Amino acid sequence: MGDSHNRMSVPLVSELFTNWINSSEITLQEVVGSGTYGVVNKGLWRGQEVAVKQIKPEHHQAFETELKQLSRVSAHPNIVSLLGAIRDNGFVSLVMEFARGGSLYKGIAYGAFI
Repeated sequence: MGDSHNRMSVPLVSELFTNWINSSEITLQEVVGSGTYGVVNKGLWRGQEVAVKQIKPEHHQAFETELKQLSRVSAHPNIVSLLGAIRDNGFVSLVMEFARGGSLYKGIAYGAFI
């Protein structure tokens, strides 16, 4: 028998993820950031301010990676919590707690935290 019969396929993180949010529960507000992989909006979900990172379809692997990383560390008090994720018409989004003050990169690069 060939080696391929003994290999198990590894599921994508998104196939194992359980906290999917219906996009109709989110009210998107202003854009607070953008980059190569997509756009980040401030939003409201169940009365809570959230950040919604909408990932472009061509960057689905980046979504998988970030979902995996945030799922591992989301309970840490110094890391923005992942609240859930959205699948909608081929787009995927991460719903995270909203952190006021902008990105950590900008804070460090421009001395906002000094």
